[in-house]
Amino acid sequence: QNVGDTMASEIEICNRALTKLGEKTILSLDDDSKPARTMSIFYAPTRDYVLRKHPWNFAIARKPLAQNATGPEYDYTYSYQLPSDCLRVLIPSREVWEYGIEGRTLVTDWPGPNLKYIRQVVDPNLFDVSFMEALVCRLASEAAVPLTDNDARHTAMEQLYQISIRDAKSNDAMEDGPKWL
Repeated sequence: QNVGDTMASEIEICNRALTKLGEKTILSLDDDSKPARTMSIFYAPTRDYVLRKHPWNFAIARKPLAQNATGPEYDYTYSYQLPSDCLRVLIPSREVWEYGIEGRTLVTDWPGPNLKYIRQVVDPNLFDVSFMEALVCRLASEAAVPLTDNDARHTAMEQLYQISIRDAKSNDAMEDGPKWL
């Protein structure tokens, strides 16, 4: 196995967060230990929270939307179901300027929009390395008080998260091409 061929996993990410907190690592999220139970509670919601924070290149998806059988009661003509993996709508399509998100539905007067959105990425092997570091730091911040009962450690981890998310967003943005609106 080459140095660059390591496989990321939820456990690896959780263990990196636990290590930042000075806690013992885990073998599974199902372990009968406080660190495992804590990571089991925080991992998925924290991953999705950090995914929603920025239009990460690795998490962007595009799909045409299928029209719902019934439209909205008023204001708009058409209603479209959002994809089940949609965490945040970026833009329906360049032609659609007026729209609304109501629950898991997009409403608009434009027929047949395409959707650009942030998708829920659950496979850690698809994560950008900078995003992964931000996720590790956010997990450490979230778990600091439940695991260590230490507000100062939480504050330190939150500061570390703020630095890592800023750096991750900057790295991600450098890979984007120019945008014309």
